[in-house]
Amino acid sequence: MKKKILLIHLPQIYSGKRRYPAWLPLGLAYTATYLMKDGYEVEVLDIDAHMYSKEKVISILKEKQFDYAGISAMAPEFKYVKWISEQIKLKESNPKVILGGALAMNNSEVVLDKTGVDICVMGEGETTFPKILNTIESSGFEELENVKGISFLKKNNYVKTLSMEYIEDIDTIEFPAWDLFPVELYLKTPFFFDPSYPNSMNMISARGCPWNCNFCSKTFKSVRMRSVDNIIKEIKLLKEKYNVGQIYFAEELLMVSEKRMLEVCEKIKPLNIKWICMGRVNVVTPKMLRKMKEAGCVWVGYGIESGSQKILDKMNKQVTVEQNAYGIKETLKAGLRPHIQMMYGYPGEDMSTIEETKKFCMDLHIEPMSGFSIATPLPGTQLYTWAKEKGLIKNEFEYLMGLEGFCGLYLNCTDFSDEDLIKNLDKTEKEINNAFRKHRLLHPHLFVKDYWLKFQILYYANKKYGIKKTIKKVLNVIKNNPKALTRAEYE
Repeated sequence: MKKKILLIHLPQIYSGKRRYPAWLPLGLAYTATYLMKDGYEVEVLDIDAHMYSKEKVISILKEKQFDYAGISAMAPEFKYVKWISEQIKLKESNPKVILGGALAMNNSEVVLDKTGVDICVMGEGETTFPKILNTIESSGFEELENVKGISFLKKNNYVKTLSMEYIEDIDTIEFPAWDLFPVELYLKTPFFFDPSYPNSMNMISARGCPWNCNFCSKTFKSVRMRSVDNIIKEIKLLKEKYNVGQIYFAEELLMVSEKRMLEVCEKIKPLNIKWICMGRVNVVTPKMLRKMKEAGCVWVGYGIESGSQKILDKMNKQVTVEQNAYGIKETLKAGLRPHIQMMYGYPGEDMSTIEETKKFCMDLHIEPMSGFSIATPLPGTQLYTWAKEKGLIKNEFEYLMGLEGFCGLYLNCTDFSDEDLIKNLDKTEKEINNAFRKHRLLHPHLFVKDYWLKFQILYYANKKYGIKKTIKKVLNVIKNNPKALTRAEYE
């Protein structure tokens, strides 16, 4: 009899609020493909896409019958992992709970000790998850020591096995099991694109990252890139199956070199799609950006982080302030939108570095996408190690429990008082935003360009829903009430 696996996609919670569902969980979707290939019956509980409440989740868990539950999570999801794993353990059948992702890799001891999780996957789910199940089914839980890349408790003792080898040629990895998820909801993700292009989907072009920023929690230690032909094959399949017209490349390596990017542009251009990606300013060239624009790219996200060389060096960004400025300017010249990510409150931040960042933004007439993020130590990072050594993190369990969805000040990494840190942030953001808006008003063509997409979205919404319903939807979004507007209503 086939064993039943329930894969669970957790909700995205920020500052106590549910964020609109955005990206199909590729890690779970890839793993699902290989579980089914091994003969397991796989079902998905997508809490995020359906915006289920905890009460609804409890009801669903009581109704469903399954032998194993698989969850993927990052550190800020620890509290929810604890809650849902304990709910699963209330079932009479006592399903085994298997956790993957950055939380399992970096915090396995506290996860196994303080939650209902039975096994932590420290490697790639495609290879590790099926081996876990096959071992339990054939030899029993006690033989898991023979499975590489996991940790678990054996007679209350923590066991961590040898590392699992990475999949060297990631072109051999079969495509995600999109159909197991409520794909119709993910296709309607409100991307920042041309709304006349139908349906959107996220995908990855590589695994890992060659850079080592001190604040970044990396899941993969190696760098492995898909061939461009393999990427194009997936896009063609998404167009064929789901009429996808927009793609978000959800990792940093699509722009790893001019040679690779030019090949991508050459082969993606005939597909007539819109796409966005993340980039690094130290690899951009005018030719690369121009070809990206011609091939359908709309915007490029850059982790600029700071306008101070002192802070960039402390972060180990391996870029200069001048390179950041050059990358932004050339992106604008190419007709692309640079989406700027900035970080505030990194160790060493003081009034001089704040002024440098402020000047950087004002000189370039930019504002950070969604404001500044406050530096927060995440497990598995150099910043987290630094915070522990400084005594700022004294209890790992308590730290993780409070980390859930925190977007404001959680841990102060500077010499400012908490009050002064927030006061300086508010003042900095206000001055940068005011300068940005003033520049736009003095240059009407830039103002129109910035808001043209919003005008298009309103135009298409009005055509579909009429003016009254469109206004109602806009007001619901402004109120940030996720239950008032589901993603399926975005088109």
